[in-house]
Amino acid sequence: MHSLLWLGFRAFIISLVLTPICRDVFRSYGVVDQPDAARKVHRYPIPRVGGLAIAIAYLLAYVLVRPEEGSPLAQQVSLAWRLIPGAALACGIGLLDDLFNLRPWIKLLGQLGAAGLACVSGVRIL
Repeated sequence: MHSLLWLGFRAFIISLVLTPICRDVFRSYGVVDQPDAARKVHRYPIPRVGGLAIAIAYLLAYVLVRPEEGSPLAQQVSLAWRLIPGAALACGIGLLDDLFNLRPWIKLLGQLGAAGLACVSGVRIL
């Protein structure tokens, strides 16, 4: 019954639970993006760092699975674990950007670094 589709669905359900919790926590601590007349068109403050709930859901979905050794799912999960260093860097850059409004070139360098980490880890798209 385990497949990457099932794991993706599990991560989706976990993120559906965590997102409102994170939204309420960050809104109560004032970690919000304030609207302005120029670029930000939302009408009321929007909580930042929403990607944190998605990253936690991704990790929990993979931590909770225990595939049988040698199964096709075990190979797929192994590949997914190789994404973790690059995904962690991308998540960290996004989190820092949400909190401190990083300059575009810093975000680009972080994203290039995340792609490089994934490549070094053996992730390839053929």
